[in-house]
This record gives sequence, C-alpha cells and structure tokens, in this order.
Amino acid sequence: MKKYWEFIKEHKEHKEGSVEWWCWLLRINNYTHNEDGSIDVNGDVDISNQSLNEIPIKFNHVSGSFICDKNYLKNLVNAPNTIGGKFSATVNPLTSLLGGPKTVEGDYFIGGGVCRLESLEHSPEWIGRDYNITDTNITTLKGCPEKIGRNFYCSSNDLGTLDGAPKIIKGDFYCNYCELETLVGGPEEVSGSFLCKSNKLRTLDGAPKHIGKSFMCSKNYLENLKGSPEHIGLNFICNNNKLTSLEGSPHRIGGQFSCSFNRDLSTLLGSPRVVGGAFLCENTNLKTLEHGPERVGEDYVVNNNSLVGLNGFPYYFNFDKGFFFVANNPVYEVYRLIPIPKAIEFINDYGLINIEDMEVSYTILEEIWDQLDIGHRSIETVESKLSFYTLVD
Repeated sequence: MKKYWEFIKEHKEHKEGSVEWWCWLLRINNYTHNEDGSIDVNGDVDISNQSLNEIPIKFNHVSGSFICDKNYLKNLVNAPNTIGGKFSATVNPLTSLLGGPKTVEGDYFIGGGVCRLESLEHSPEWIGRDYNITDTNITTLKGCPEKIGRNFYCSSNDLGTLDGAPKIIKGDFYCNYCELETLVGGPEEVSGSFLCKSNKLRTLDGAPKHIGKSFMCSKNYLENLKGSPEHIGLNFICNNNKLTSLEGSPHRIGGQFSCSFNRDLSTLLGSPRVVGGAFLCENTNLKTLEHGPERVGEDYVVNNNSLVGLNGFPYYFNFDKGFFFVANNPVYEVYRLIPIPKAIEFINDYGLINIEDMEVSYTILEEIWDQLDIGHRSIETVESKLSFYTLVD
C-alpha cells in the first residue's frame, strides 16, 4: 500500500484539472488515452458520492461497470459510449440523459428520490440486462430501446400510458403505481412476468398476447378480464379489482389463478378451463362453483364466500396433490359432516343438498356414512350443526 507522501508526490506531478489529475483523484487505474481526448478503462469505474456537478473526464469505453451515484449530475455528458458491465446514476438530480452510454451490457439504473428526469431521450440503444427507471418524474416511455435483455422497471412514475415502451422484454416488465389507464402501446412480447398492479385500469386491452411467466393486475378497476393475454405460463393474479365476471380469461393457466377480494364477483363464468396450480377465489360473493375450472392441479380455495352448494367443483382434481378449502361459507356446515378430504364428491354425487329449498337429507347423509363406514350422528346432533339449512328425513 502506498504511503501518504507517495500520493502527495503523485499529485504534484499532475496538473490540476488534467485527465491524469482527475484519474489520480478518483482512483481510476488501467486507462489509456484516445486521440479525441477520451479514455478507455480496463475494469470498473466508481465515482459515486464525490459531489460532482458533471462527469469530469471524457470516457469512451469501460470494460467493467460505471457507477456515478449520489452526485449532483444534471446530465450524463462525458459518460462512456460503451460499458461492459452495469451503469448506475441513481440519486442524482438528472434532468436529461444527454451524453449517456449507447451500449450497456449489464444493468442500467436511473432514478432515486432526487431525480428530475422527465424524458428518456438519449437512452442506450442496447441494454443487456435490467433497465431500471423507477421513481423518476417521467410521463412517457418514449426514447426507450426497442428491446431489453432482461427486466424493465418503470414503476412509481406518473405515466398514464405505456406509449414508447420497449416492444420485446426478455425478462420481467414492471409498471406498478403508474396511474395507467390503458396498456395500449406496451410491450408485445414478455418472456418473464408482467406486473401492472395498483393503477387505474378498467380494461386489459393492449396487454401482451404471450406472457412467459406470470401476469399480475391486482388493485385496479377491472370489471372483467377481456383483453387478457392468450397465454400465461405461470400465475394470473387479478385480486382486489371490481370484477363481476371472469370473462376474457385465458383457456389455460400454467400456474395459480387468483381472483380473491373482488366483492362483487358472484359467478365464475368465464374462468379458465384448466388451472395448473392453485385456484383461489376468497372473499368474493360466490353462491355457486358452476362455470368454474374443469381441472385444478393444486389447492382449490373458496373461503369467505356465500356458497350454499358445491355443484361445479372440478371434475379433475387430485386430492393427493391439493386441498379443498371452503371455510366461512353456508355450505361448510354440511361439508364438515363428512370428515374426509373427498367429502365434496359424496355431497354432489348423492345429491345431499337441495339448494333451491336449502334442505339437507338425513337419509342420504346416513347412506354416505354407511358407504364410508363412518359412525352415525343423531338427528338432533346434525340439526344443531345446521343454521343455514333445514334437515329433512
């Protein structure tokens, strides 16, 4: 390690304000000069938290990462043209990306509480990994590259629309908390997940047709799911909307489907036919399971509804892989009279419940107990368990 006097000697050898002086001051090593006065750096450059009002050296190429966080930069003039690693200029009062890199092979991070950026003009032409512009002042995505190598983050911006968004996202696309009223103009292809929760969406028109992983549109104002992606590889989460119908859902969901906390949802009409993972519809106003999915691969969860019958339960449901949860529904008091996981099959197959008259047959209940070799309960005991239904012989 160099001693203090050695650093002082080096300092005196460089003219203040020269490229060498700045490189010495900012501890930039392994650099070479170019004819245009710029430098190439073999390795990383970190000039964060240096109270810089501008980037003081003209960079051309940095083989590693270029970090200039927590300064007072208003633009990116003198930033490298090409960067082999990531670029980060967070927590700067940026008003423009002018002078920024053209090619970033790693991540590209802009934003932070003091960022004043209103436009993405002069964005890189290529970003190999993540593009993160969360929490800036931008009102449009115009100026973005056409393609992002991995994830795109533009959450917590007052966008209103996705006009100008990259068309191809090889990873995830995040546009939460953006005051969005439409998805028109957004990406056309998303290989990962698409997250647009906590906006002002009343329609899903404009959503990508193909989502490689999950689609999450919770906490909007959707009344139905028309315009949904046609293919969703994993999960579809549409909780906390104003859904009255599931019309528009894809035919098949690869993972979980969740439409919980839609208080006005009283029917499963339009739901996916096949759900590879769990099906969750809790805290809605369902009175029947009719029109629900025909096949569910994992748990089927409909707690806290108004179900009085279980007709419509999936024909294909593997009780070895999933559980049926129906607590806090009127029908639950009948369901628990048959203490086995497959109670629902016997309730439906034997016609135990007369939904129209809200009656339960004690005779049929005895037949089920006999079939399952379960000890009988007295009429008085069963009647004491029923508050929504009348027990008949």
